[in-house]
Amino acid sequence: MCNIQQRIVAMWNEGGFLITHMAPDVDALFSIWIPYYYLNNVLGATLEDFIKRVKLEPANVKVVYPDFGVDIGAGMSADHIKEGNFPVAINGRVYITPCASMALASSLLCERDFRAIKDMIADVHAVDTTGTTINKEQNRARVSIWGILGSLQSNMNFSPMFIVIDQMFRSMLSQSSKTREDGLVKLLEVKTINVNEYIIVTTPLNAGRHLSEKCFHELYANVVIWASFDDKSNSGTVGVSVSKKFSQRYDLRSLERYAGIQAIVADIGDLFFAPHICGRTTKSPIANTTEEKILHYRALIQKEIINMIERNEATNAP
Repeated sequence: MCNIQQRIVAMWNEGGFLITHMAPDVDALFSIWIPYYYLNNVLGATLEDFIKRVKLEPANVKVVYPDFGVDIGAGMSADHIKEGNFPVAINGRVYITPCASMALASSLLCERDFRAIKDMIADVHAVDTTGTTINKEQNRARVSIWGILGSLQSNMNFSPMFIVIDQMFRSMLSQSSKTREDGLVKLLEVKTINVNEYIIVTTPLNAGRHLSEKCFHELYANVVIWASFDDKSNSGTVGVSVSKKFSQRYDLRSLERYAGIQAIVADIGDLFFAPHICGRTTKSPIANTTEEKILHYRALIQKEIINMIERNEATNAP
């Protein structure tokens, strides 16, 4: 057990409080939740009991054993942590002085949990210390967590707010873990076809959009054909997403004139067409269908994409 683990356990077992500053920001809230998640897993600490052991104090408060301060004070000592005094590596980058939540996450989360949400951990650090995210292309999605938590903080007392935060972070952790595990397993089931210079992959039924994105990055795919079916609602999705390299030459909207695509439209009423995507997603699934029909539509899309390439019917040719 490392020092931070020992200190958090001692705080809990000896009746201390977890202390952070007034009006906690995302780094502070994450720094509170990580010890709770650890204590819940290790000692069975309940959410209700943990909330009673959190105190919000002025930023200059002196924390004394057995209390422990997070995102408070300066630097790191035996009784508080504002920033870590040990390096943390995430995605090939080494953080020499990690923020409080990053240092706590690296010490208290198991390897699987840390790996599942490492991108969020890095972005919490980046926004907290520099005001910007690591990946500016994902800035809007990542920074939105600040807006959500800021709204909660402005409209809720700490107790109900922390209950919501626990649900949010656990959901992120669960989805990240499940996404990564499912993606690795189902990536093995992907069917790959090379047509001229393009790699076309067809994902397993119900593989999910996350696997489609993984195909682009892991397999350098240019075209991903996906489909899903829910036997409870008898609804499904089917479609194709393409990379920038593909869309620069072929516009998926031109598929509208292909016989196989026209047959799908005639059967289900309509399809969504855009330069990078064609099909029906979970936002507007195909209703009153069957798994057999979904698989048939997927095969038709694959056939017409191959026809488009083999005929060299470029619509965006330079």
